[in-house]
Amino acid sequence: GRKIKFEDVSTTWLEKFTTYLNAEVSPNSVFTYFNKVNAALNQAVKEKIISENPARYVQRPKKEEKEMVFLTKLEIQEIINTDFFDNNVKNAFLFSCYTGLRFSDIKNLKWRNIKDNRIHITQTKTKGAIYIPLNESAKFILEIQKNDSDLIFNISDFNSSANRTLRKLINLTSLDKEVSFHSARHTFATLLISSGANIFTVSKLLGHKDISSTLVYAKVINEEKEKAVNSMPKFDF
Repeated sequence: GRKIKFEDVSTTWLEKFTTYLNAEVSPNSVFTYFNKVNAALNQAVKEKIISENPARYVQRPKKEEKEMVFLTKLEIQEIINTDFFDNNVKNAFLFSCYTGLRFSDIKNLKWRNIKDNRIHITQTKTKGAIYIPLNESAKFILEIQKNDSDLIFNISDFNSSANRTLRKLINLTSLDKEVSFHSARHTFATLLISSGANIFTVSKLLGHKDISSTLVYAKVINEEKEKAVNSMPKFDF
């Protein structure tokens, strides 16, 4: 709609805005957009454009907790064994499983980022510099991806497009999971922790600024252990 002044943003306006968002986008997008407006209002208070933030008096949208999707070793092996028409997408996804790189970093990864058997990059999302040692599986992917281009993987710039192609690959397997490129990052973290890597090391490899972001993986692993134990048959005593 039309541009409005900060002073015109009232509790009623915010409630109508939230109702509008709920009809147009997903719950997590409602949460994100509302927070953007709230941040702008907080800044306006700091700069004395308005005296207080009306969002304080409005019920905030809540973020919907999504189930974390990650793959087991056997599921990764099944993907490896599945023939697919787009090896760039398949190999990029597997490389992410072995390195924990986000899609934004995978699509921009250049051969010059590989030095001394390590990946050296500045993360697109956080702008933080990280290096990740290459395991044998990651090195194998690099060997079969050798090309004359600067980029290692020739994949779409758009996450949504790459995920559509990835879903075609997953549909060829027996996997019954909502797998996306971000699932590869979750897979890297959960495999590391389940193999005995400590949280601090995993946090550094993922490039997290706050270790609390990494602790969620330890929680998931504990939940999986609980499920495994509880799935044992019951015995009569």
